Amino acid sequence: WQRLRTPLNRHLTKVDSAEHYLDSQNSVAEEFAKILSSGPRSAKEIQDWFFKYSTECVGLVCLNTRLGLMDPQVPVDSAALVFLEDSKNIFLQIANVLNGKSIMHDYYLNKTYREYERSNSFVRSYIKSRLRRAKTNLDRQSNPKRDDREKPTGVINKRTCFRLPRRRKHDDDTLRCWHGVATNLQTFCYELASNPEKQEKLYEEIVAVLGKNGPVTREKLRRMPYLKACLKESFRMRYPYLTGPARLLPNDAVIRGFRIPAKTQILPCNSYTCQTIFPDADKFLPERWLRSETDRKLSHEIPRLACLPFGFGARNCIGRRFAEQQIFLAVIKTVQKCRIKLRPGSSDVVFRYSIFIEPAEPIKFEFEPREHQKAMEEI
Repeated sequence: WQRLRTPLNRHLTKVDSAEHYLDSQNSVAEEFAKILSSGPRSAKEIQDWFFKYSTECVGLVCLNTRLGLMDPQVPVDSAALVFLEDSKNIFLQIANVLNGKSIMHDYYLNKTYREYERSNSFVRSYIKSRLRRAKTNLDRQSNPKRDDREKPTGVINKRTCFRLPRRRKHDDDTLRCWHGVATNLQTFCYELASNPEKQEKLYEEIVAVLGKNGPVTREKLRRMPYLKACLKESFRMRYPYLTGPARLLPNDAVIRGFRIPAKTQILPCNSYTCQTIFPDADKFLPERWLRSETDRKLSHEIPRLACLPFGFGARNCIGRRFAEQQIFLAVIKTVQKCRIKLRPGSSDVVFRYSIFIEPAEPIKFEFEPREHQKAMEEI
């Protein structure tokens, strides 16, 4: 693990690591928002677009390319769509194992194992083919005599010196990135739709910083504290995964009078219901995360480890900055263009945990174009 993680830390965990991809991912977010605001769609269609958006963004970073998933006319049997569906199936089969729905896969090739192996085989072959294509483009770029119009811009380029080592975990890292973004982006939009006054406050910040149609730049993104507070509050209300970051105790410990022996696995749970830490814990209040402009303090002090959606320490989520940026871009461009609403009678959404949090049924969103957007479309 350490051998694989260390070289990536230098390129993926810096403060500005994800910002290098703002321009290319900004265009994907624009397409995503345009699709959502273009007319009514079924809940299942909308959910599919969340997954297509997140996969397209991850492809830019991990595979140096657009996958073509944002094209409404993409054939259903295209390799990119098969890759997406098989990736979702991998998560489903893993969830079946974790939830106890499959217990015999260790003893014979049952349906869960066969489904996992089938999907995993295609996903790995697809990623390898994309990596080979990126390697070819990288070699062309190294030759000054070649006019290469597809210069790599992702993590596998000359700037990062990431020369496509044979990483067995590259496939898994790619999958975790997009799946977590897709599910948590849905929960974030649900919170905004359920709290329209907070959504309007966020819209006011977006317009004040970007205007009604302006692009996102790194400087402007840093001037949007309410957006970041909204995402933190969404993570608190709908924790991304079931438990906190698991750790093995290296030594015996006594916690609140209980003796816990060494090598015991500790699974801290989300503390969002704790009223002493989060007053009005059942309410969506992004303001609790905003710091005073005078002394930079929170209105109610929150312990640093009270909410850890990406873990902490050496084993924290390596894709944190990329995941946050993809969510920020999607929400900014969507809220710029339309109001996120829920269809009548669909406000009580049930969420469940497989690997990440997800709605038990597709959320029935409505995306109502804003007045300036309607005027632009008429023109």
